[in-house]
Amino acid sequence: MPIQCSSTMGTSINSKSVPVLAYPTSRSFFQSLPAETRNSIYELILIHDQSIKITSLPRGRKKNAQSNSNFLALTLVNKAIGQEAKTTFYSRNTFIIGNGRYGSPIQVNLHGFRCFIRRVPKECLALIRKIHLYLFFAGFPDYRLPNSKFRMHDLDIKELKTIATAIIKHLKGV
Repeated sequence: MPIQCSSTMGTSINSKSVPVLAYPTSRSFFQSLPAETRNSIYELILIHDQSIKITSLPRGRKKNAQSNSNFLALTLVNKAIGQEAKTTFYSRNTFIIGNGRYGSPIQVNLHGFRCFIRRVPKECLALIRKIHLYLFFAGFPDYRLPNSKFRMHDLDIKELKTIATAIIKHLKGV
């Protein structure tokens, strides 16, 4: 249903009549499009060419601010469009999780991953299908092992277990 301009209804600004747009009260024009067309539009807007890094927020940034304004705008239109947008965004993008410098807004890290899990609704976390792991280990050579293999520090092993546990618990679609 296209938006119609009514010339009989208007408001007066400086004694000039200005037409008022009459918005449909039921479904929007966008929602009346076939699902395949809407999904194609969501894909163009919401699917990133590069993987999305899960980092800590920069200092001073509001907790609930979204870096992707298209995504945020679509989730606020109405429940149906918001749900479709969330499904496309979380199921079709690749997210990077890692154990970089804790609290870093640049490196993927456990703090950012924990915040991500707290902020994103459980049903959206379950939609995530693709992740990349960036793992940093401070290994050291153990000359007692054949071929001088490297040995992991206990803290690295603990971080790896933390990441694996969180992935298994929260990212059901992976």
